Amino acid sequence: MKEHVTTCSDGSNIRWAALSQKGYYPTDFNRLKKNQDSFDLQANVAGREGKHFAAVFDGHGTTGDVCSNFAKLHILKEFESTMRRSENAASALRDAHEVVNQALHDDKSINDEKSGTTSVCVYLDDTNLCIANVGDSICMVGKIGAKDGRTLEAKVLMKEHTLTDPAERQRIESSGGRVMKESQIDSDAAQTHASPMRKFRKSLSLKEVDDGEQLRVYAAKGKNPGTAFSRSLGDSMAESLGVIAEPDIEHYALRAEDRVVILCSDGISDFIAPDEVMKVCSLYNNPADACRALVGEAYKRWISSEDRTDDITIIIGFRGSKSDPSGDIPVASSSTALTTEGKIWTVGMGFASGFLGGLCGIRGPPIILYFLHAPIKMSKAVQKGNGAVITAANVFVRVLVYAIKSAVDEKHNQFASDDVPLYVVIAIVSIGGVAIGQDIFQMMKDSQATIKTVLCFLLLLCGISLIISGA
Repeated sequence: MKEHVTTCSDGSNIRWAALSQKGYYPTDFNRLKKNQDSFDLQANVAGREGKHFAAVFDGHGTTGDVCSNFAKLHILKEFESTMRRSENAASALRDAHEVVNQALHDDKSINDEKSGTTSVCVYLDDTNLCIANVGDSICMVGKIGAKDGRTLEAKVLMKEHTLTDPAERQRIESSGGRVMKESQIDSDAAQTHASPMRKFRKSLSLKEVDDGEQLRVYAAKGKNPGTAFSRSLGDSMAESLGVIAEPDIEHYALRAEDRVVILCSDGISDFIAPDEVMKVCSLYNNPADACRALVGEAYKRWISSEDRTDDITIIIGFRGSKSDPSGDIPVASSSTALTTEGKIWTVGMGFASGFLGGLCGIRGPPIILYFLHAPIKMSKAVQKGNGAVITAANVFVRVLVYAIKSAVDEKHNQFASDDVPLYVVIAIVSIGGVAIGQDIFQMMKDSQATIKTVLCFLLLLCGISLIISGA
């Protein structure tokens, strides 16, 4: 995990965090496969205060990890070298990619014939973004929607270089390359998943492969090189077939409503669509937690769909406004429980929790129901706050009722001075239990399936215990 803060001239700041997780492959028994993703997150680029650089590189092929790391080490270096002599960030980014691509070809220690890497780089000059993209890694921003002033809406800032793009495909075919599915060469080829990002591409009216199988670039004869991108750093064999390393350059000026900046590899975007990414971000008050949540969710979806995971990398920037110098996202930090729907749900579940607790004799209310089935979006801060209030109210009412009954009927008073040491011990171990339980819950957070499984198991144990005690 890497973090730092960018301060902008308009008084806002951007808190950055980055996280990369190696993929899981069940056949990699000796764990020899390396993380082929790399990322870079640097402040004060080219010695200029307030100028920042963020990049994600997704390697592929047998030397994909080496290719992505090579790009990480050299693209920023080349970019900074040019920026010390020029103010043209777009030209500097374009030149850096082309120079590094050639250097990768020339490096005799790296075989990049059928290996390479994607690249998405962002140069942040105050609130102005200059984005360079090669391949299918993603850069997007999240802005506060106009409908309700709370929901984060995703805006993808660049075009992916995929073989479904007619212009990209035409360039490759005019260079002598064939664009086809692997099954058209080998009928036994495995099918790939149809990702949310591919569905998103359909919404942009891009031609898509109906069965979800990936298109690849092949020479006029044979099954080489099988490159899955129309642009890439490396992939020297595919370069003669029209696969190029020239990046597309986009410019974007952050507006007041823009609160999140994200760069990620397809380990995220293949299973989590842009708007859903922003929905997860809105549940957190800091980018580090949002990174962990999205990487964890993507990992879970990969395993569920394919019994393996790709390498997963994401960089998130949370932007705070002038009135919000902490850098928190207003959507995430605002109390959604204060809306009318939130009030009704909170009151209803508060009563239900207390009622069920009293009915079953459970010493604590089953407040987990409040969060698992809430029809409204709950930030983590709101969940913790409401959970604490419900629990505190439950305890207070129990103590109050017990005190009243004890005052009215002496027989109801079960406290004994001789048992005070026992009460103290119980209080201490209970606090310890809360601490341990909270740590376990934090490890399970964002996984409702796990939480529900544990709850069902505990309820089953309670039921068995009640049956035995009543026998």
